Amino acid sequence: MSRTIHLLLGLSLLFVACGDKDDFGGSDTAGIGGDADTDGDTDTDDAADEDTDTDGDTDTDDEPEPVITATLRGTVTVEAYTNGPDGREEVDEAAYFGGTFPFGPVFVSATSDSGSSLSYVGSDAILTPTFTGNTYELTVRMPATGEVGVYASLDVENNLIVETGDPIGVHPSRIEITDGAEIEGVDITILVDAESAPGWGSGSGSGSGGSGGGGGCDVLIDGGFSITSSAFSTGTLALAMLTTTSGEGPTAFGWVDATATASGGEGDYAFEACGNQGQMNLVGAFDSNANGMIDPADTWGAYVSAPETSGNPVTVGSSDLSGYDIEVPIGDGESALSVVPFVSLTGNVVVGGGSFDDLPAGSTVYVAALKYRPSGATSTASLESDAYDFMRVDWPDLTGNTSFAYDLGVPAGTTVYLWAYADEDVDGLVNESGEAVASGGTDDNGRLDTGRTDHTEDLALGYAGSR
Repeated sequence: MSRTIHLLLGLSLLFVACGDKDDFGGSDTAGIGGDADTDGDTDTDDAADEDTDTDGDTDTDDEPEPVITATLRGTVTVEAYTNGPDGREEVDEAAYFGGTFPFGPVFVSATSDSGSSLSYVGSDAILTPTFTGNTYELTVRMPATGEVGVYASLDVENNLIVETGDPIGVHPSRIEITDGAEIEGVDITILVDAESAPGWGSGSGSGSGGSGGGGGCDVLIDGGFSITSSAFSTGTLALAMLTTTSGEGPTAFGWVDATATASGGEGDYAFEACGNQGQMNLVGAFDSNANGMIDPADTWGAYVSAPETSGNPVTVGSSDLSGYDIEVPIGDGESALSVVPFVSLTGNVVVGGGSFDDLPAGSTVYVAALKYRPSGATSTASLESDAYDFMRVDWPDLTGNTSFAYDLGVPAGTTVYLWAYADEDVDGLVNESGEAVASGGTDDNGRLDTGRTDHTEDLALGYAGSR
């Protein structure tokens, strides 16, 4: 997303975007995880609130109505790539996949920060995506005005589960939410390895039967599955699964055929897992947002050692684990998966050994976290379309200064190519021979693996010929 950056007092930036640009870096830290509920006050009632209703309306909600609602709309684009000797290489999806889309649905969510975790305040699912662009619309519900980050996750396995290893795309800027707002153009791109598609290339299969492994994955885990929520009805997706104690996974799972009851739903689960995994979390969820997937915005629970008390972690050895009952929800019903969608790249851009006044008058500087390795002269329009996030600083904001700060929002768990360019002749082309450039990352290509934490890298513009 292109933005013009104005320097104030030589160093500060004023961003023109959808809301102020903040560092992302929030994470969902698997609230159900291994911590038992020690207060004994888990509220799973589906009845109306007992407070006196003075407005004449029957109050049947489990939670108070949110104060702020807004609508977000945009497009999610899925781009496939292969890995070449110099990095990612774009593929012609129609030719590579024979006109099919081999992956599963796309989950789109708006999140707000809640301490060290993410709060899911709105979501949508694109159940039959294509490579040609997919529109979404979601309603954000928040207790007060604030900012949200928006991300999308592609169900690579096409198993209707949003897994922590699935590829993610993010909208680079946080969005300011005000009551009644309708915000367009919240667009997202997800890059996916073409060879990770089920049945293509090396694949990324999680093993037969959804057990998360190949041969030897014959440890049976079973028990009852109890749902206490009025949002459940017979036929709603429900899932029992194993994750790591840090919330990665699932490593094994089994679907639950639950039947509605007066208090929610009841059923049994059984699945096989690989042995000798050690301590793991045994958790469950059901499709409480009715989008046809199991995702982090659903209602989650866990194996219980006593009513309403998480018994995690469990030890997965070589023996079967029978009678391990799961209750949904536990606590607030937050996701048991540790999801980190957003990472910020920040730092200062300088001119090596001097100031921006050393550049030809009128120069423009661009900073971009690119999806693909740059090669040769590139138009600024192509630079923007090939970037996860993109900044531009014009000459009036450069002259007289020795540095400026950049802040780019990129997906976690992916690779970006971090570059800065000076367009010294202002012809709309960068990376030309004789123009100043700078690269970050770990190699000459500017490669940077984003991981799950924010990064700080300074970029020093210099002259090294065409790249």
